[in-house]
Amino acid sequence: RNRVSHSAVRNKRHMQAALAALAGPFGFVAAQGLGERVIFRELFVYGLTLSDLPTCHKVVPMSMAHVAAHQEVRDLVRLLPKLPVGVAATQTDVRRAAS
Repeated sequence: RNRVSHSAVRNKRHMQAALAALAGPFGFVAAQGLGERVIFRELFVYGLTLSDLPTCHKVVPMSMAHVAAHQEVRDLVRLLPKLPVGVAATQTDVRRAAS
């Protein structure tokens, strides 16, 4: 049974649309975030990250959930080169002008 109310789903869609509309004028990229996954808690205990998992598979056995979590991280990192260049300087200039 789906425990998320229809209004929560609708609100999430509205927020995604609002962020997408603001992304261009304010110079940011709206990215899909990382989900709450058990693997992150499992690895944290050992001081590991998903990047360590292929070399430390004896500590935490590899599963399809781990592969999916790793894909989420790769998707997020893949967006980094697409960040606009010079946005930080522009925002600093705006702050100076406002004060």
